[in-house]
Amino acid sequence: MNPIQLNQVDAYSQASKNLLELYETEEGKKFVHHLIYAFFNESNFIIFSKNPLFDCLTKSVIIPVFDKDRPVKDPDLNVKLTEFKSTADENVIKEVNQLVKEYVSNNPTPRLAVRSNLSNRLLGQEELSALLDFVKSEIEKKNKVITDMIYYMKTGKKRFHKPQRQKNNKPVQLTPELIKKLQDKFNGQ
Repeated sequence: MNPIQLNQVDAYSQASKNLLELYETEEGKKFVHHLIYAFFNESNFIIFSKNPLFDCLTKSVIIPVFDKDRPVKDPDLNVKLTEFKSTADENVIKEVNQLVKEYVSNNPTPRLAVRSNLSNRLLGQEELSALLDFVKSEIEKKNKVITDMIYYMKTGKKRFHKPQRQKNNKPVQLTPELIKKLQDKFNGQ
């Protein structure tokens, strides 16, 4: 089986279509919610990889930032990447991720692989854009689950929803007899 090669436009388009199709099934919804939770707030580019990388939405080939065809040319970045490979220091990792983001913004490369610490799945840049646009459109459609997820991820708080009245419930008319009954109930008589 030959790996699927997609250009940027086709990758975005296919990912958008797949997200809509997935969201129609219960299993698909769980998967999309997982991707939103994992990739919405924080994601990083995959810097190096010895193995081929594939996007989880389109099953297409994605690439790391650097490989034998695209070596690191910036000497300062090269020094940091060498330090990055041999450390677990959180500050070095954050600094390298920031340097890589700056490098990518100055040297745009299509189909870069993106990862999240909260998932073992990978996305391409274009698929990540499709996911974020999907989230925006679902919020505009007033999708309660996704809106609440995003609210919780941003604030750490659950949203409070007023209970909705059922359509067949009518307001209760307060009569003197009902008021007397309620007073008796709450006064313990």
